[in-house]
Amino acid sequence: MAEEDLRVLAEAEIAAYVKPLSRGFQLLVPEGLRQQALEILPPVQPDTDPDEDIERCPNCESQLHAIGDLDGVLFLAAVVAGGWMAYEGHPGRGVLLFAACALIIRVLARHRSAWQCGNCRARFSAGELDAARESRRRHAAD
Repeated sequence: MAEEDLRVLAEAEIAAYVKPLSRGFQLLVPEGLRQQALEILPPVQPDTDPDEDIERCPNCESQLHAIGDLDGVLFLAAVVAGGWMAYEGHPGRGVLLFAACALIIRVLARHRSAWQCGNCRARFSAGELDAARESRRRHAAD
């Protein structure tokens, strides 16, 4: 199926390539030619439409990409630090240290930039995206 789509796009002089995914593939075209490619290609089945779960940039509506984070490393450090305190004979302090670290990780994760726009390169935190999504929902209801 991907080969046929690539052939159709090549005939229309639209540059495209296939990106392998864990369970299938993704056909990628330049953002500016997306609408033209959608008009040429047969429609995607509703249950396999990848656009439903994609985060969109509040500024330009391009696809957002996740920025690598250190939450897992920080959580592991909190577990090790709490375990070390418990091993040294201070289990209460170990639990408090772990709880404090877990809370700090949660606060940092909420406020740091977790998404970057592939087009305008703007960065957004989870809170900013939630606010933009809510704002769009309110304006759509008007």
